[in-house]
Amino acid sequence: MNDTNYPRLTSLLPPQGIVFHTDRENPIVSVSRDLCKVTAFLQELQPYAKLVKIYDWWQHDGLYFEKGTLNFHDLFGLVGTPRSLLEAMPGEDLVFVGISNNERSWYLRFFVDWDDEGERLLGGFSVTINSSMVDGFQSNLVPVLECPTQRERSEAYFDLIQAG
Repeated sequence: MNDTNYPRLTSLLPPQGIVFHTDRENPIVSVSRDLCKVTAFLQELQPYAKLVKIYDWWQHDGLYFEKGTLNFHDLFGLVGTPRSLLEAMPGEDLVFVGISNNERSWYLRFFVDWDDEGERLLGGFSVTINSSMVDGFQSNLVPVLECPTQRERSEAYFDLIQAG
């Protein structure tokens, strides 16, 4: 990312905190179910929050592009079925859909695509949350997620996945 883009992108950079993430090899049905659980968790924290949709090119070339606003009802519409997840994808290699609240206290991103043989839809997601939400997420949500998750500091995670 060059210096001229940085001021414009600062508000879109991932929040500081903890990332719970999966790999991208999960059945899309499980990804959809888990994203519904994650969305419900986030909605409980701020039911009427205005959300921002982002095309997240972090792993592709390190950029973000805002793609409008939505609410939790809209977000459930994006993640609620395998078909809606696939339709939400921008269609570029390693470009995720990102969702954040205006306060940037959390950042949800997901990706789905066909496997290498073109036979199965697979996907994964991550959710970055600030420290005040970590215990609740770890104890209430992680045990009921279908996709295996890992936990790490946001800086380490985003450094690891950043396009090189």
